[in-house]
Amino acid sequence: MRHILVMVLLILSAGCALKTDRSSQPVPIRKNSPVVYIHPLDNIYHEASVGVLPFAVPDNFGKDQGRRIAELFKDILLGKRSFPKVRLIEGGGDNPEAAMERGRHAGVDLVMVGRIHHALEGSEFGGARLEAAIKLLNVRTGNTVWYIEHSLDQPMDFPKVSTLRNFFASFNPPPVRPSHGAPAMPNMLAKAAVDTANIIAGARTVQR
Repeated sequence: MRHILVMVLLILSAGCALKTDRSSQPVPIRKNSPVVYIHPLDNIYHEASVGVLPFAVPDNFGKDQGRRIAELFKDILLGKRSFPKVRLIEGGGDNPEAAMERGRHAGVDLVMVGRIHHALEGSEFGGARLEAAIKLLNVRTGNTVWYIEHSLDQPMDFPKVSTLRNFFASFNPPPVRPSHGAPAMPNMLAKAAVDTANIIAGARTVQR
């Protein structure tokens, strides 16, 4: 009987040791390198004024989300001092001509036209994903000055399952998986905005 009690205690203690693993930690966001398709050879726009239009968003986003994303990019461009003057322009730019017309009416040199191609919030197990594209257009010439695409994803992190873990869990069930805190999508959008500001400022590389 004494030997049996010792074995049970060892099993329970081993089960407690297995309770702390990655499944209780926030799932990290993996940022792919932004793809810069168009950029000026010489940045002659460092003194330009910029108008940011509400972003085009997928159907699963709310009506005001495009404007909020534009505000985020505006604030980060100002915070990074990418341009001396950045303002939000109300109304959407359904096409480049309409976007440039709104920019001329607002009295800015460039307009930022953004589109969220794909956005998935994910869950406590990860799985969030963002694909976005940003263009800056010269409102007078119609030229695309910058064209940048971003993609970020959050790998799935399912609880680890094995025969040994199931055996230990039968004696000491694992705790309920805790919340990972704030949603991943705002963090992904902020990372994309920071990368955009850094690239416009002349950065050759961005932090992974």
